[in-house]
Amino acid sequence: MLKAHDIVYLVDFSRIKANELNQLRKKFKEQNSIVKMAKNKLIAKAISQITEREELKKLVPFLKNSTTLIFSTHPARPALLLKKIFLDDSEKYFKAALINGNIYSGAEGFNITVKLKDKNELLASIILSLKSTLPLIIHSLKTKKENE
Repeated sequence: MLKAHDIVYLVDFSRIKANELNQLRKKFKEQNSIVKMAKNKLIAKAISQITEREELKKLVPFLKNSTTLIFSTHPARPALLLKKIFLDDSEKYFKAALINGNIYSGAEGFNITVKLKDKNELLASIILSLKSTLPLIIHSLKTKKENE
């Protein structure tokens, strides 16, 4: 799992009851995220054995207390779901996220991850920006050419 996913969240769900955790798993699954629980030592060992993904080592300092891993294909969906379920307490459950090689942690990191867009969303916003500015550029070029 660690090898295959560029988006990995570390959260602490130790304060959540088993039946609530099962509901959480279902909600994450509905958004194509995978929830896995493992011992910190086992996670650290797996990370140390994955030599082709050095950026995973950035997660090791956050392997304290109870750790649940969330694997996703979208950078913001796990954070958005945490925020929706836990409201203002979301940051208490968030430990860190490794998203495309970048590490996010703490309240500030959580607030950033909520706003992240996936590659398709970024491309769409770039295309929209170009689409709206392109007529201005063409007009500007025509005006300049006419003035010469």
